[in-house]
Amino acid sequence: MAVQVRFSPGHDIYYLPGRARPGGGGERTAGGYYVNAAQAGEAPGRWFGRGAEALGLAEGSEVDPATHEQVFTQVDPRTGGPIGRQPRRSGADARSARAEMLARLLAAEPHATEARRHELARQAAAAFRQAPAYTDFTVAYSKSVSVVHASIRENARRAALAGDLAAEAYWADLEARFGAVLFDGAAVAMRHLERWAMTRTGPSRQVDDQQFSRYEPAGLTVSMWLQGTSRDGDPHDHVHCAIARM
Repeated sequence: MAVQVRFSPGHDIYYLPGRARPGGGGERTAGGYYVNAAQAGEAPGRWFGRGAEALGLAEGSEVDPATHEQVFTQVDPRTGGPIGRQPRRSGADARSARAEMLARLLAAEPHATEARRHELARQAAAAFRQAPAYTDFTVAYSKSVSVVHASIRENARRAALAGDLAAEAYWADLEARFGAVLFDGAAVAMRHLERWAMTRTGPSRQVDDQQFSRYEPAGLTVSMWLQGTSRDGDPHDHVHCAIARM
């Protein structure tokens, strides 16, 4: 069985439905994309890591959306207090500064073409780039695994449409066990990663031409999300492991 893994910064441009924000639509939240997918029928998230357990979130327990938002905005779900060092510029501050700079740039070039306006927007975004809220470690399974999983889901759907309760229960149980195997595979990868993960504590210092920093073992706080399709709707089993920025 082939498996691919990749790291990417998580800024999250997705929105939770039904949450008010200026301009309409949902509210931007850290990790909102994963919560949205679970609400739309994908598997619920599961907590992982020594950091999560230190926050009272037992490994393997289901992710609550409100608690997830607290953790991924560095708020202790037990006390409501801050966790770790906050980013130098908060999300709201970064967006406000970016909007102000873009307004100044556009005012200086009132006759800018649409292409130029996009270029100015990218310039403002680069100047006030928001620190990632988390790191997305994605474990993606081979297409053959995804097709088998999709066929199990389809058999369960057809049994439900036919009113065959016994067949529906059989396929639903098989689907749950198949999903658990995929979760467990991603958890093995995360356990290996946590074994070697380090975090920098304190500022870096330069001595002569060398940079020195202090590092300590990191207890990771991770929410894991199994998804069965790509964003284009094709069968694509993968597990998003969102590692909180702390």
